[in-house]
Amino acid sequence: MPLKIKYQEPFREIIHDQDGSLTGLGENSWASFFYPHLLTEECIKSDEYNGVICNGPGLNFRRVAFFKAMPTSFRMEKIKVA
Repeated sequence: MPLKIKYQEPFREIIHDQDGSLTGLGENSWASFFYPHLLTEECIKSDEYNGVICNGPGLNFRRVAFFKAMPTSFRMEKIKVA
């Protein structure tokens, strides 16, 4: 089966499929490289898409990055993402 998406390093792409023509999941679906934390009820792992494809009411993908973090930067801190 040919790949529909081929991610390359650094594997941070998040693709917003506005009309559903890429993922086949309908409007406002998403595709991303596979990471275990992305396996939710809205997302499925797909070899054809080389990652996960997701769709759900109100589902949004966002990248969260921390720059110049030290090993103790978040020690004993609760991190909440809304």
